[in-house]
Amino acid sequence: MSNELVQIDNSANVALVNNQEMNDGLNDSVKLKPGQLKLVQPTTTSDVGEAKAGQIFDSLTQRVLNEIILVPLRVSTARAFFPKDSGLKSPTCKSDDGIVPAPYVEFKQASTCGACKNSKWGPRINGKATKPQCGEQFRMLVLDKETTMPYYITFKGTGFGAAKDYLELVKATQGMLRNQGKAYNLRDFYFTLTLDGPRPSTLGKFWVPKFSNPKYGSEPGKYEEAFNIYARYSQQAQEDEEVEAELAATTALAEKSFIIDTTVEA
Repeated sequence: MSNELVQIDNSANVALVNNQEMNDGLNDSVKLKPGQLKLVQPTTTSDVGEAKAGQIFDSLTQRVLNEIILVPLRVSTARAFFPKDSGLKSPTCKSDDGIVPAPYVEFKQASTCGACKNSKWGPRINGKATKPQCGEQFRMLVLDKETTMPYYITFKGTGFGAAKDYLELVKATQGMLRNQGKAYNLRDFYFTLTLDGPRPSTLGKFWVPKFSNPKYGSEPGKYEEAFNIYARYSQQAQEDEEVEAELAATTALAEKSFIIDTTVEA
């Protein structure tokens, strides 16, 4: 990825979905729920239509994409714990902020993520440190720059590092612009997302998210309306998804016979 962000002419007027117009007469029955962009891997088990490993699946339109230009509206850090060899698809414990377990989690592994043994890196094996069982994730609320449709996208594993590098580049560029008297928010930047691979690993081949052509526009605040619409709604959407995840995890645990450590560490 380039080590600098390039400003481009962003003067074209892109129409955003207007919250009031979209909801006229439908306020009680229609919600603006962002879709999901799924980064398809050989191990992906969820429905991704005809998408193959190394492609991006759009849950809203069922599109299969090789690349997409995205405007990041908001980023949150999270964690998800899957007991080793459990086979669970929903996490036993999770955090929505990377600091403390989510309040609805039944089997909290510790009082804080920092104190949890599952968030610690393990001993080095063959020169490589053992990854934590409870992995960090970035959950990003984005807009498709072409269609202005909203999506969630999750970066975990090797994708977490790629997303972190991009966000650090954005932060550094914000500082440079601030010194020039210019205020740019995260939503004033955009990038092209692709999947790079396949790359070999001990578990098979995998693809890594690639953040290409990072840029910032000439019109700071252009996507402010979209941010106000979708970021505000996404809070409720996340709560709804958390309830669904809790029910799924509880059901899965009832079907399993393994023992889970429920001790809360000080």
